[in-house]
Amino acid sequence: TNFLDAQGNIAKLEAVTNTIFGEPWKPVENVNYESLAMQTEIYPAEVPPGVILLTAGVDIQKYRIEVEIVGWGLHGESWSIDYRVLEGDTGVEAEDGDDDGDLTNVWDDLAAYLSSTFAGLDDKAFRIQCAAIDSGYLATVVYRFCHKHRNKRWFPIKGQSDPFKPIISKATKVGRNQREVCRMFPVGVTAAKDAVFAALRVVKPGANNYCHFPDKPHYDEDHWKQLSSERMKTHTRGGRTFHSYEKVGPNVRN
Repeated sequence: TNFLDAQGNIAKLEAVTNTIFGEPWKPVENVNYESLAMQTEIYPAEVPPGVILLTAGVDIQKYRIEVEIVGWGLHGESWSIDYRVLEGDTGVEAEDGDDDGDLTNVWDDLAAYLSSTFAGLDDKAFRIQCAAIDSGYLATVVYRFCHKHRNKRWFPIKGQSDPFKPIISKATKVGRNQREVCRMFPVGVTAAKDAVFAALRVVKPGANNYCHFPDKPHYDEDHWKQLSSERMKTHTRGGRTFHSYEKVGPNVRN
């Protein structure tokens, strides 16, 4: 009876499994990468109908910057527009006022890419309205870049490990000097992964939070495996349910 009463309630199911059956409760869910690969589409334009605005997510690595442009529509529906890998030493910054094209570096490339336009139908042009740049690596360099372009809504973000943190919290001022001062937005990593995980499991085009993907070279098997590289586990702490994420294999890149 206790088990039947607990159906549909994660906290109760965990309690029943632990106390009545004497077994650990670790429900696991994952996204099948083959099903994601089947969602690729040929868009009628670089930015397809339904997209209202564009945002960019930016990840900083030692010798490259990875950028994904996403278009957003009503009810959380999204369209991946482009994925770009910019090669270069991210520890090297351009000098202020340096206009010599031969001295461009990966940060110049990033600024140029984030400033570019993307074409919709009927010659409609879209620009990136906001960019979130991960400052977990080379934070001060990211701060200086965001300060330099502070009028463009390019913000540093920093992941927060607390599983109960919201996706976005109030911005805080960061930077040790005037060249670095900018607003940094804390991001609840678990809440963000929850949102992405839930969206990737929506299978009906046009439904709330459905994710569209373009039929482009980068969106290949490696991309799908990376996107589905983690499994979700459900836990309860102090009567509150939360999730944790772990790699599906030891050599999987997330």
